[in-house]
Amino acid sequence: MRNERFIVLLVLFNATVCNSQDFSKLKTSNKGVELMNEGKYLDAISQFSELVEQDSTTTVFRYNRALCYLSINRLQESLTDFKVLFRQLPDEPEYIYQQGVIFLKLDSLKKAEYCLTQAISQDSENHEYFSSRGTTYLKLKSYDLAIADLTKSLTLNGQNKTVLHNRGIAFLRVGKKELACQDWCDAFHLGNLNSKSHIEKNCSQLINCLD
Repeated sequence: MRNERFIVLLVLFNATVCNSQDFSKLKTSNKGVELMNEGKYLDAISQFSELVEQDSTTTVFRYNRALCYLSINRLQESLTDFKVLFRQLPDEPEYIYQQGVIFLKLDSLKKAEYCLTQAISQDSENHEYFSSRGTTYLKLKSYDLAIADLTKSLTLNGQNKTVLHNRGIAFLRVGKKELACQDWCDAFHLGNLNSKSHIEKNCSQLINCLD
């Protein structure tokens, strides 16, 4: 959902710069996106930084740079960009959501919870928002809240091996071992190898799904 939204934003920007004959800016932007797609994040950052210096109001430049910073774990620089973006467009939940993701990575869990709750209040149909907040609640040991959010994420997006694995952990913490084992079994068959050790440790008498 989010990727589609920002593809549209980029297309609209491309149309605008073509109309204004600003081909140099368009070329730099397209080169940055190409470098992103190739995983050359430092080179992409250089391209987008040049564009941000030229035009700080076109949010897609800063957004792409923030994603590049996040991809190479330069979390504070990414966070700074997303905070600027949120000030520019406070009604866009993506920007507060990404702040929540960064705070989760930094183990600033209450800040993560706040940001992700704000994102959900603006877009209650995005499965990633619920997945990230559910993971935050899991780390906060708020297991019932984690189960609720992870279940909502699965409802919105079908089976997801990471979400199932995490919900299994939450189920185990509240004493629902059979449900935990089923989630880990489903996650394992979807390719989550981390679930295997949980099954071997907790589920040998309840479920046989490793064959």
